[in-house]
Amino acid sequence: KVITKSEMIEYYDVSGCYVLRPWAYAIWEAIKNFFDAEIKKLGVENCYFPMFVSQAALEKEKTHIADFAPEVHFKTFCFLFTVMYPAYAKWVQSHRDLPIKLNQWCNVVRWEFKHPQPFLRTREFLWQEGHTAFATYEEAAEEV
Repeated sequence: KVITKSEMIEYYDVSGCYVLRPWAYAIWEAIKNFFDAEIKKLGVENCYFPMFVSQAALEKEKTHIADFAPEVHFKTFCFLFTVMYPAYAKWVQSHRDLPIKLNQWCNVVRWEFKHPQPFLRTREFLWQEGHTAFATYEEAAEEV
């Protein structure tokens, strides 16, 4: 009741989905704005990759996503690398194309689970995911 009385969320008629009211979304924006400014200082650029993944791409990753398969809605992904890394493979032709530092802000859908909890375990949620590629281990380690 606290989160509805405080006007942070409104329940929605799809189990596990909630309306983030302005107060709750302002918290997300504050976190996002702070983090985005920090990673931009490191040369990270924002991008957007599709949410939907082909069945063929899921098959390629089936060993990795096996533990997550119940949460992967048909042709929907929970991990950006499934879409991002094939693009990286096209973009990187030599060490001169590196480093790549990309970040994505998006929504993610997780369909099959029980007992949703607002802000903790929801069907659709706001997400940040970044991926980088460097020419050497040393460059990557320096970034961390």
